[in-house]
Amino acid sequence: MILRGKRLGFSLDDIVQLVELYETPKDTLPQLEYYLETLLKHKLNLLAQKSDLEEAEQECRQALMHPARG
Repeated sequence: MILRGKRLGFSLDDIVQLVELYETPKDTLPQLEYYLETLLKHKLNLLAQKSDLEEAEQECRQALMHPARG
């Protein structure tokens, strides 16, 4: 769980919370729901970052194709 969280780019706090959930003998349904919610939030953040990266890449490509003359 720790390695998976690290590979997915979760914060240390998120990883600790997920590990603590899995170490308790409670019902697994709330654990899975929390994990799914955490995954979806992280996915949305990554998609936003991807969009920002693509926009920056496009701006750089445009600048290379049309260099400013000064």
